[in-house]
Parts: sequence; C-alpha cells; structure tokens
Amino acid sequence: MSSILEIFFPLCAADPIHWQRRTPDVEHGIWSDVANEQLQQWLQTDAIRLYIPGEWISVWQVELPDVARKQIPTILPALLEEELNQDIDELHFAPLNIDQ
Repeated sequence: MSSILEIFFPLCAADPIHWQRRTPDVEHGIWSDVANEQLQQWLQTDAIRLYIPGEWISVWQVELPDVARKQIPTILPALLEEELNQDIDELHFAPLNIDQ
C-alpha cells in the first residue's frame, strides 16, 4: 500500500501547518517538527494532498476570446487583472472548465 501525505494549511499564518501520513499506522504532527531528511523521503515516495482554507480560493468566470486552447493559461491572468485588483504575478490561475 502506498502512503498518502496530507498537509493542512491553517487560515491564520500564525498557526502551524499540520500533517498526517496515511500508512498502516497513521502518523501526524506539525510540519516544522519533521526533519528535512524525513520530508525529502516522503515527498519522493508518497502521494500528496494539500488542504487549504476555502478563503484562499476564488472562482471566476470569464468569456474567452477566440484563441488556441494552449494560450488560455497565458491570457487568463490578463483577463482577470482588473477584476482582481491585485498583482497577478503573486496569484495562481487554473482553468477549471473550458466550454467549446
């Protein structure tokens, strides 16, 4: 059975990041307490699931111009820049569903 490393980010930056490793014996703890060597091993061998607060995520719908599908990740930040009123270089964009 392969292991799953789950990482739980807190809403407040002052709170610690928690982790849980699903193996036959479930392990868990605080991220900063784990040795770097152990983390490196887990990151190479385990499936990883990240859990982030819903407040960190926003979903937007935009009308796309007639462009090739592979260009969408490039133009998406520019299409949303005015709406977001933030530096788009500090954000991550992921298209969820593209209707033809």
